[in-house]
Amino acid sequence: MLRAFDLDPATAVDWTLRQALREHGLPGLHVPPFWVRVAELGGWTMAAEVSQAKGYLDQIELDLAREHDVVTMFFFETTPPVLKLTGPGGALVTTTLGEGHDTREGTDPHHLDPALDAAGVLDFAAPLPYGKAFSRAAAAVAAQLGIALDAEAFTGPLPTASRNHPYTFAPGPHDRAGKP
Repeated sequence: MLRAFDLDPATAVDWTLRQALREHGLPGLHVPPFWVRVAELGGWTMAAEVSQAKGYLDQIELDLAREHDVVTMFFFETTPPVLKLTGPGGALVTTTLGEGHDTREGTDPHHLDPALDAAGVLDFAAPLPYGKAFSRAAAAVAAQLGIALDAEAFTGPLPTASRNHPYTFAPGPHDRAGKP
């Protein structure tokens, strides 16, 4: 997984989220170093970026989705959280959370509805605050997909690696095939 983010697994150290945040600080989205933490969660592998969303922004998720199902979630304090489930067939579900209207789209936009309904994020008349929508949706989607996700997966010691050079844009599978 670290290689997908252009990181050498041999450089990884076991750090907690607090250690990665202390080392990284919050200089900005495009300012190095870029830290990624990884964990094995049953049949899933988690990559947690620290103060970054490059897996989404630079299409790393699309490269990984050529052969695997990929769940992407991220948010910044001032923008709605994004939830996306992508697989070899493309985006099954893409949506933003905590908005007053339905933004679900994809080849199967209602695939995660049981989880999202249980999380209370499908009540568009009374949208949840972004942080609450994010955390509730993360737990419910993990449960629906059978991912053993808990707070320790995010905060405890995990292999953590960084690099100081920017990501190189990696075209997604549709770009490689020459299709839109």
